[in-house]
Amino acid sequence: MELRNIQEMTGELVSKLRTESIGAINKAEKEVNVIVGRLVERGKLTQAEGQRIYTDLASRLRTGREDLEKRLETGSRKALDRLNIPSKTEVDQLSSRINNLSRKVATLKKQLAS
Repeated sequence: MELRNIQEMTGELVSKLRTESIGAINKAEKEVNVIVGRLVERGKLTQAEGQRIYTDLASRLRTGREDLEKRLETGSRKALDRLNIPSKTEVDQLSSRINNLSRKVATLKKQLAS
């Protein structure tokens, strides 16, 4: 299996996990909003209490979402490291260096030919 294929598969897996996880968190946030709204409608909470509870829970969910994204990124990086596979950024940096060196070699060849 080629390096690019492994990187792509890992990237796709992380992307899918991120999408599914964020979708679940977003769904939870919507459900909290609905539940709090119902409690306010039934008089179990005041509008201010409902807003405070929703704001607090939404903030926690956002923090959880950010933490999850960081963990997914760290986890995928660790998995690639264990397999001794460079990241896309590392491969791109090396490609850029190779391209620069190729241009320099071509320039030197032209100078030698003159």
